[in-house]
Amino acid sequence: MKNTHTLPITFSWRTDTGKVRENNEDSFLALRQAGKNPLNIRSVLIVADGMGGHVGGDRASSSVVRFVDEIFKPKSVSKLDKFIGKEDKAIVSIIKAADKRVRDLSGGDTHKAPGTTFTGAFIIDNKALIGHVGDSRAYHIRNDEIVQVTEDHSYVASLVRDGKLTPEEAKDFPHKNVILKSLGSGESLKVDPPRKINLLDGDILLLCSDGLWDLVSDTEILSIIHKSKSIKIASDRLIKLANHRGGHDNITVVMAEFGQLKRNPKLFSDLKELPRIQPLSNKNFRNLLKGILVLLSILLVFIIWQIVKDYRGIEKNVMPRAGQSTSKPLGDIP
Repeated sequence: MKNTHTLPITFSWRTDTGKVRENNEDSFLALRQAGKNPLNIRSVLIVADGMGGHVGGDRASSSVVRFVDEIFKPKSVSKLDKFIGKEDKAIVSIIKAADKRVRDLSGGDTHKAPGTTFTGAFIIDNKALIGHVGDSRAYHIRNDEIVQVTEDHSYVASLVRDGKLTPEEAKDFPHKNVILKSLGSGESLKVDPPRKINLLDGDILLLCSDGLWDLVSDTEILSIIHKSKSIKIASDRLIKLANHRGGHDNITVVMAEFGQLKRNPKLFSDLKELPRIQPLSNKNFRNLLKGILVLLSILLVFIIWQIVKDYRGIEKNVMPRAGQSTSKPLGDIP
């Protein structure tokens, strides 16, 4: 049944450094109101997973997010005029321009160039156009089904597509982090045409970095969404579950719910629940240990200072100066 009105959208976003990495190189954009623009794009969601380089993956991913955000500012939005009626080409053009923005960060030195993935959802009325480069993912949830909309641009995914690896074998493949396509990787970036999704009441779009999907299965994502009262609660639970299973990478999840999903808490009831007690991460343990050492150092300095102070007080009261009598005159006797 075709929608006769524009569906309301609820947004949620969460990002976490994880338990292993020191920095968060993920960036995201949840532009609720894109403002007036020639393409009638009303909202934009983006997840960008930065990869290391001379200037760092965090700068690469954040530069992409800022660039897209700037496009929809009143002073820049007129650049989209030439794409009226050509939304697909507009999104491809935006991604290629973002790619150039990342390449410019290296100053022309390709050996020091950073990179980033790009997964974006551009919402027009009740339709979503998904632009994608890299191995971050976009999922479409409808009722009790979850579909991976994007295709991973990675070496291990290509082996699975070619039938050289099974999905189960891919989980333990030693080179599964090798990316075949990313923003900033070269001047000949080929961007696939955007995927189109016609949205219905209750649909959910979920964008995430590999820090989530590598540790939480599609079925578990769907189950947690149905068992959570809101996508905000679901986002928190997804992050916690990924961290509980090691949190070996940065974790980012951005969701948009169109209308309201009719949740089924009993869906996949055989799945294990998220543990309530979370183990202390290595990073948090190191921070706790540092704090304890600082407190012990302060306490030790205070004790030494107190001992020295007391010793000097005793020395002053007991040890006379040269030529000084130790006797004191008696005061008046009452």
